[in-house]
Amino acid sequence: MSPSRPFPRVGLHRRLVITAVLAAAALVVIVVVAFAAAKALTLQIAAAGRVVNTSGASTSEPLAVTGSGRAVYFLSGESPRHPKCTASCLQIWLPVTVPAGTAPSKASGLHGALGVWHRGKLRQVTLAGRPLYTFAADHRAHVATGEGIASFGGTWHVITTRRTGSRAPAPMTPTTSTTATTSRPYGY
Repeated sequence: MSPSRPFPRVGLHRRLVITAVLAAAALVVIVVVAFAAAKALTLQIAAAGRVVNTSGASTSEPLAVTGSGRAVYFLSGESPRHPKCTASCLQIWLPVTVPAGTAPSKASGLHGALGVWHRGKLRQVTLAGRPLYTFAADHRAHVATGEGIASFGGTWHVITTRRTGSRAPAPMTPTTSTTATTSRPYGY
């Protein structure tokens, strides 16, 4: 051994340890990302969500939302075996989807089993057997403005912790006095 390199193997050993630690850290990151991707959609609950029905009546109640805060709806009478929202409907009522190889999940408090409907190239999420949608006219997080709209062969209902696709919708109780209106977004 030369005086300038008293322990040449220690440097090599140290580099191997650092490489092994970095490889293990990279593996942990890959596993965490894969786990997160496997649960790409989680239906959450907005505890103080606002629901506005077609007459303009508004209530505050816990409602189902996507990760970005968009209210989640179902169309009465629709199922994967009996689709009602097709063609132009899908431009207004946007299917809630998950990528291939992922599974949806939901917050406790939302009733019914989650599923995936293979709808052409889409993997649309279902709750209690009903396909789920968001409403293109909802422009604010945790606010549902499509409650009670009758179109495309049924009535649209926002999912709350007191009603899901498996139960009949509960009546809306106005919290303020309003005047009924017949105008609808998108003219349908």
